[in-house]
Amino acid sequence: MPAEGNTDLYLHFSIDRTAIPDWARAAPLTLRVVVGPATGATVNGDGDYVPSVYDAGHGALLFSTAASDVVIRVRGAISDSSALGRAEITPLKDDKSWAYSLTFDDGADSTFTNAKPILDRYGYTASAAIIGNHIGKPGFMGPAELQQLLADGWALNNHTYSHYYVSQFPNTAAVLRDISMASEAISTAVPGYTAHAFTAPFHDDHYNPIVAANSEALGLYLVEGLGAQAWRQVDGFIHGKDNFLIGRRSVQPLEPLFDEMHDKATAHPGTHYWLTLLEHGVAEACDPVEISSDYLYTHYGAGGTGEVWVAPSIDVYRYILAHDFATVTRLPDIAPQSLAEPPPTIPTPTGTPAPPSQRITVTLQEGADAYAGTTDTYISAWESSITHGTDSGMALRTGDVSFPLLQFDLHAIPAEADVVSATLSLYATWQSNGLYACGRAYGLKRPWSEDAADWYAATTTSLWGQQGASDTTTDRDPASFALRTFLSGDSRWYDFPVTWLAQRWVNTPQSNHGLLLYPSGVSSTQMDFASSEFWNLSQRPRLTIVYDLPLDSTPTPTPSPSATPSPTHTTSPTPEATATTVPAFPWRLFFPVVRVS
Repeated sequence: MPAEGNTDLYLHFSIDRTAIPDWARAAPLTLRVVVGPATGATVNGDGDYVPSVYDAGHGALLFSTAASDVVIRVRGAISDSSALGRAEITPLKDDKSWAYSLTFDDGADSTFTNAKPILDRYGYTASAAIIGNHIGKPGFMGPAELQQLLADGWALNNHTYSHYYVSQFPNTAAVLRDISMASEAISTAVPGYTAHAFTAPFHDDHYNPIVAANSEALGLYLVEGLGAQAWRQVDGFIHGKDNFLIGRRSVQPLEPLFDEMHDKATAHPGTHYWLTLLEHGVAEACDPVEISSDYLYTHYGAGGTGEVWVAPSIDVYRYILAHDFATVTRLPDIAPQSLAEPPPTIPTPTGTPAPPSQRITVTLQEGADAYAGTTDTYISAWESSITHGTDSGMALRTGDVSFPLLQFDLHAIPAEADVVSATLSLYATWQSNGLYACGRAYGLKRPWSEDAADWYAATTTSLWGQQGASDTTTDRDPASFALRTFLSGDSRWYDFPVTWLAQRWVNTPQSNHGLLLYPSGVSSTQMDFASSEFWNLSQRPRLTIVYDLPLDSTPTPTPSPSATPSPTHTTSPTPEATATTVPAFPWRLFFPVVRVS
């Protein structure tokens, strides 16, 4: 046996998949292999390079593969091979704590036009439950859209051909014929694809025993439709005729089950869960799918703890089966050999190291610490010729009705500041109902005056390019680079990210005309925010900017941009986007205005 730390070891494993059901056999499996302290490792599966992650703290290698023969080269091992090589298949892909599957029922075209771009934002995939008789009809996806979904990692589920309750069929044979026709319609639209998951229309539980008793004949092995408990524990999952049924319910904007799955996984380390939810039509903006996806990613996805695996339900079930029925066997180590290595990468040019910097946080709030640089108001289609610059509140209402405008004087921020983050915080004093909306900030392009701005005019001498400051060439930016802020409930603070705007204002002071806060939402609701003239100083709008300065720099204050004078009034909205090549919004969209000087 070679001396410790002076050689490379070649660990050899066989993955036996013969016990896995045929339709699930090709599922990639994630393996964790103990390799001990080492300088590196390379994994090959059936002769091809397999990406892997080495956890030096635990001396373990993590990788996913669909191969049957695996060779691991452990470089610079400090233990001989007899002490290494313990291998296990993780309960969920990439060793995640819990899985989340979302299914869009019916095959509506909004699944492709609205839902898919939302999930694409984070690399997430889902399932589309297809009504066979609706493929290509107005309002529903056609073959081209279905093929693109599959190419991008989605799955297609059988949602029956006619979309009836079981009670609408004359007998069980008619039910089975309708289900089979749906599978045929999907295979015709997407040649070579076979649906293996069934989504019951209307959560009709009467489908469950019919599909369960005929799963082999139908080729359907997973049924979504219990409509009750939307999650289950993965560990100890028992397979049998009735155990492929999973429950689900509609996704909520701030989905409480995300937090519940996290809490369960945290409270019971080593236990894994699977959450299944559904949706139908998806709105272009401020849809529960968008808000929940943003929340999931920033809290439990790659933008947070990274503990969740998001995948179509059939992919999760396929993995569970493969995990439970596959076996991994350690074979005798093999002699050193040439293994496939990762493709070469172009080295990143090494630039001059950034000089040491100091991090500074500044909070601007009217009346606090002698700050007196906030201008704010709101414009309203319902009060088109009325100004609100001296009001103690700012109204934001969906339906293109009311938009807040805010501007902050940033002369105290040095011109050389590198903005790390900027957050506009607004205190909600009132909401019209128990519904919800979203808010997003857009940068304003022209000067405006809080004592003159209304639905038509920006100042006493100039009109908006279009009513409601909606002209994306002269009034406001055409797009925003921030996520929407979910708004539901009053007597609380809401934060709107405006980092890119603050950096632009610091770099180019003359561009600081503030911002407009634009509402979106499928329901009619209004949210009132405290303005810079609100009686309670502590609840007035706040702009918090975190920035870096070189340690050896002599701060140069940003000169105040020239703008039409206006009373000190604050309105805080959402982030805005740089006017580059970004998609323009329809001219009828209007937004709250925020002004910064």
